[in-house]
Amino acid sequence: MFYRPKLLPFLFVLLSLLTSINAQVLDYQTRSQMEREITRVLLEKDVGEVANQLAREPAESRVVPQLRRLGIFARAGHRARVLQTLNQLAEASDLPPVAERWSVAEAVKEIIGQDDLAALRMYYERIMPVDAAGAENILRLWEREGDAKELDAWLAARVAQHPGWLQWRIYWRVKLGTVNELLNALAADVKAHAEDMERVFRYLQANASAGHPQKVAWLAGIFETWLTNTSTPRVAFELYEMGTRLQTELPEVAAKLFEHSLQLSFTERDMQLIRERVIIRFQITPRVKNWEKQLRFWTKQQLAETYQAMKQPQAAQPIIEELVRMKDDDDIMAVDVHQLAGAVQAQTGMRVVEAKILREEATEKESAAYWLERARYYKGRKEYDAVMDAYRQAFVHVPIRMQDKRTPNSRLALLMDFALFVASRDMGDDEKRKAWRGEIKEALRREFTATPPETEYAFGVAQIITDNEFELDDLRDSLFAGEKDLLSRMLAARHAWANEEGWLIAQVVCRESVSPERKASHWTQLEELTKSGSPSRAFRLAEVMLSCNESRRAVPLLIGYLRQIKEGRDEAAAFWEEQAVSSLFSAYLDAGDWQAAEKLLFDRTPLTGRQLIYDLPRVAQVAAREGAVDDAMRLWRMKANLDRRHLDGLVQLSATKAKEPLREMYAQMKKKDPLTFVPDLALRLLQ
Repeated sequence: MFYRPKLLPFLFVLLSLLTSINAQVLDYQTRSQMEREITRVLLEKDVGEVANQLAREPAESRVVPQLRRLGIFARAGHRARVLQTLNQLAEASDLPPVAERWSVAEAVKEIIGQDDLAALRMYYERIMPVDAAGAENILRLWEREGDAKELDAWLAARVAQHPGWLQWRIYWRVKLGTVNELLNALAADVKAHAEDMERVFRYLQANASAGHPQKVAWLAGIFETWLTNTSTPRVAFELYEMGTRLQTELPEVAAKLFEHSLQLSFTERDMQLIRERVIIRFQITPRVKNWEKQLRFWTKQQLAETYQAMKQPQAAQPIIEELVRMKDDDDIMAVDVHQLAGAVQAQTGMRVVEAKILREEATEKESAAYWLERARYYKGRKEYDAVMDAYRQAFVHVPIRMQDKRTPNSRLALLMDFALFVASRDMGDDEKRKAWRGEIKEALRREFTATPPETEYAFGVAQIITDNEFELDDLRDSLFAGEKDLLSRMLAARHAWANEEGWLIAQVVCRESVSPERKASHWTQLEELTKSGSPSRAFRLAEVMLSCNESRRAVPLLIGYLRQIKEGRDEAAAFWEEQAVSSLFSAYLDAGDWQAAEKLLFDRTPLTGRQLIYDLPRVAQVAAREGAVDDAMRLWRMKANLDRRHLDGLVQLSATKAKEPLREMYAQMKKKDPLTFVPDLALRLLQ
């Protein structure tokens, strides 16, 4: 026996597809309801027959009914009808203006997919000409299926409607080898409108997108004229922002803009620009008490970096000294500039900042932040022996006070910085690096064993030890193999398990070097821990088991976790319910229990076609591998009727005994419905 889903009775006549929702605004709820409606219909009726019936009915002139028609025609693979409906949609009586059309555009792109050149072309021409995102799909299709000679002219027309299309025209011109012609035209446009900085930046962006084929030094004169133009007053933030956009390509110009910005007074216009372009855009918290000081700090930092890149360390030197003095200013958010200071002073030969750092040791030596700054300063100078000495002294002087949560976190930051430094190849001395790797191993071993494994600090050290980036496999194995219940002791102390706990389990257990017997022991100990504490323990452990090919062990954990959610034992766990159901579905399939997977799939609510389209083929493949070919074909037909175009999984299914029934299915579809393009494509894949 196999599970047969209870499909909803067919209560919808075909006209209901057009009239059951009368929403004028295409919001998320309307789209979801439309998706569920179409799914219910296509679980009962043949998509080709539904499409033919719709084609005989008069089309309504409103957006939502047109989208329903578009959805059915697209799923049936009736491309000519898709184009006709897109044309009608473009003339819909309630179609919003282009600037307010994004929800409609999103729905249309989702419906037509990424493999129909004619439909995509009409979408960009008539539905959403200002949408340049993801246009690589139409370029790919056009190059493969269309007339390549027409593409450049088509892209030029798109650029005229929205500047975002310029990058795609550049991309195409690079492929044609004619990008310089386009760049020359953009450069001429800049020269004809020298006062328009947006034209300048458009040219710079185009040149960068093309791989910097043209020299841009000539733009320095344009900026000099713009900067000295007294008819339009400049403000400090405007010059700072412009400088940041020019640092890479025109550092000399950027330096002048930063210098000039520092000479200007801070005005209300500066504050207005900061609100618009920093506070609102990047959601900066109110930690900044003095925005004038903050702007000056940013500008000086960028100016120092620009001088350093221009090989003018003497000019950067006094700025660096000032920035280091500002690091403790409570009025601003200051970033650490010690590595930059070290790089600048390595070029100047001066050690003013170093002297200040060394003087502070007497009062700051118990501060992890102090030693991090000191290490970064010497990194900037590339004096790596001094970097190592800073780390060594840090672990001597920074105390471990477990009762103070800040202390373990600070010490962990030191350990992480130390490990990252040793793992990097910046120092270029392999012998020293090898010796220092031994040193970080001993430091980590010492730090890990100095505190009980139940502490937060030990857990943080374990995360560093087990991070593959640091290549500490021998240390990881010696610690966790030597004490068989070490991992379970660490995790037993943590009431709820999240990503960090799951990651640590995987890093310790799911490794080839761990014997099957040792893995089984780990799983048994961890399964015991899921009987207490938060229900999240069971969920996280099951997720790890799935990634470690232990699907059968994951199934009861996930079933129990979902039962606890239903019983309301942990409200926070409900957040992960959907993921847990998805994981259980995968676990059933990995275990070969396709019947349980199918039942779970149809028990989900609300049931959506998109979900079924991607999950039914997975069930069908497992069913076929388990010898249930008739059921595999039943499931595949159901999926195909929901959307004929989606053929993901067809090749894998054809590797089973379902290959001949699949060929027969698509041959019959071609004979019965000559309007659909899908059978020809499917039969090619089945050859």
